[in-house]
Amino acid sequence: MNFFGFRVVFSVLIVLIFHKIDIISACRCRYLDPREQFCRSSFAAIVLITKNRVVNTSPRERVYAVKVIQKFKSNSTDGHSTSLENGKLYSTSDSCGVLSLNLNTKYLITGGFVDGRARINLCDFIQELSSVTKQQLDGFGGKYNCN
Repeated sequence: MNFFGFRVVFSVLIVLIFHKIDIISACRCRYLDPREQFCRSSFAAIVLITKNRVVNTSPRERVYAVKVIQKFKSNSTDGHSTSLENGKLYSTSDSCGVLSLNLNTKYLITGGFVDGRARINLCDFIQELSSVTKQQLDGFGGKYNCN
């Protein structure tokens, strides 16, 4: 490889490294145990992911069609029905957005409401139901004291 080719490859690698560092450091979530995540959330539920699609490209927004299996908590601030009750769950693919949830999989999730839309991000509790402990499930079911 000649000197010019080496400089091009080196420059591209430097750009990719700094770009990757920026993405990695852009989203920071303070560690919260499941009880804290439950207590701070606007909603908590077990949902089955039935479909997902991208609805906007900038920022990239993903909407999941969900079937609510069990709702533990739902505090909509405006008192209107929410997207979760209508079978929709939203996430952006920005730095803290959820990249992808598996279809036909049940999740225990927490999240918040923005303009009546149930939204999740990487800082929320999002775990496949098959890996949730009995203690966590009991907590979400009413044993967590949020006072």
